Formats: sequence, structure tokens, C-alpha cells
Amino acid sequence: MVRPVVPPHARLRDFVEGAAVEVEIDKAGMPSSIKVLKGAPVAANAVVAAVKQWRWKPLKLNGVAVEAVTTISVNFEVR
Repeated sequence: MVRPVVPPHARLRDFVEGAAVEVEIDKAGMPSSIKVLKGAPVAANAVVAAVKQWRWKPLKLNGVAVEAVTTISVNFEVR
């Protein structure tokens, strides 16, 4: 899993702690749409860039792969 990279100055300046996104996952388990629900723009951009690279096990209904929608909250460690 690719982790979001938020610039250190952004965490300090904006007190960035995380973001929330809604992800539509296609039948192959790849993100087809990512919508930012919450978070500072610099954090949201980092989360979207990372989530674009994530892959899920395809969701199946009665043995047939289907599209799915999920909400993901990503918290950052402040160092």
C-alpha cells in the first residue's frame, strides 16, 4: 500500500492530520473515482495520489465481480 506523502512544512503550517476520501472501486479492484470529503488541500492531494495506486480484491456478489464505493480516512503521523 502506497502511503500519502505530505510535505513537513504543510503539517506544521496547516496542522494537517489527515483526510477522508470516497473511492469508487471498479470490477477489477482499481479505483475509478476518488472524491475528497475532508482535509486540507495539500493533504487531500497527497491522499488522492496515493489512493490512485491502491488495489483492492474485487468485490463479488453471487460469484460475479461488482463495483463498490467506500470511504477511507487517512491519518498522518506528525513527527
